[in-house]
Amino acid sequence: MMLQIAAAVGGGLVGLALAFAANIFALPNVLRQQRGKLGDDWQMPITGWNLEVLARHTRFIYRFWMPVVFTVVLAAAGYILTSQANGVK
Repeated sequence: MMLQIAAAVGGGLVGLALAFAANIFALPNVLRQQRGKLGDDWQMPITGWNLEVLARHTRFIYRFWMPVVFTVVLAAAGYILTSQANGVK
């Protein structure tokens, strides 16, 4: 049981590290791509969002939801993989 807990904690830490790396390395590129491909005068037809609102939502997703999702998924993966490897059901 301690191995599964350690794997879950380790998976969670790996998830946090991946989300942190994505925030540092991928987010600036994503924002640059949005501005480059959509242009400064872009506006979403239904909601009326402009490029600044889209960039704000993109930052929120990268800074909040990605760490939450990556941590939970990789912690669960670590727990499940070690449980299966040890024959625990």
